[in-house]
Amino acid sequence: MAWKWTERAEKTVAVMTIAAVMVVLGCHSRVSSRDSSATQQPTTQTQQPQGEEPPAARAGNSEAAAKVQGEPAFQGIPLSHWLKQLRSEEADKRKEALRAISAIGPAAKEAIPEVRKLLQDPDEDVQEWACSTLGRIGEAAKVAIPDLEKIILNRQAADKVRWAAAVALGNIGPVAVSATPTLLKALQDSDPWLRWAATEGLSGIGPQAQGAAQALAEALYDTEYIVRIGAARALVHVAPQVKQQPKVVSALIRCYEDSSQYDSVRQKVAEAIKAAEPGLAAKLGIK
Repeated sequence: MAWKWTERAEKTVAVMTIAAVMVVLGCHSRVSSRDSSATQQPTTQTQQPQGEEPPAARAGNSEAAAKVQGEPAFQGIPLSHWLKQLRSEEADKRKEALRAISAIGPAAKEAIPEVRKLLQDPDEDVQEWACSTLGRIGEAAKVAIPDLEKIILNRQAADKVRWAAAVALGNIGPVAVSATPTLLKALQDSDPWLRWAATEGLSGIGPQAQGAAQALAEALYDTEYIVRIGAARALVHVAPQVKQQPKVVSALIRCYEDSSQYDSVRQKVAEAIKAAEPGLAAKLGIK
């Protein structure tokens, strides 16, 4: 029974750690939201970030003030206030502004130029939040794709910033397809959390990520569970690419039938097989 405890313990620790990392990264995680078995998406910030309130908010009717100003807002405080706070000399205030802009999401696209500047901030936490915020803004942040790639490839960058950059590319979505080679390289990195983040990035780009299916299939036998489960989930999202590659299909079948693999990995691989080859899935008894 010892092996069952080992599997349960490793999966529990891994899932809890993934959840913690995703909260730290400020992941909107459109990647994970497509996947019911993925780590739960962190809830939207409910506590108002600290910092000086704009006059309109102090007036007492912040919601109305935001509407009058005709701009996006977070908890009644307009985007223009948060943009101004991004230039604060205090790192904590810059982070709070980024959290607010992150919560606003795609409607905060005008913040992209200022947020990009903070990718070079002297504070690593600010850099991390800048990456995540660009991901939360989504497709409109495609102009920052080269910036995020440079961070991933920069071994001098803080680990958590590299992770955030990889996840952000996935949240930007299919328009980040040009970053596929960078994510494939990250999938071979010595840092298992960067490898996991790369699976999230490739998952968000989807079947347009040329070469992802083969690389993810190989990652099913990574030494770390977090990478294996990340690869298995991502394969579901690149299923159309899987269908075109018999060698990848064979690799998935082998993994599915491998009793040494964790059940959670095999279940996601089964989903990938079903999405790519429904007929084959039926023959294998996958429902």
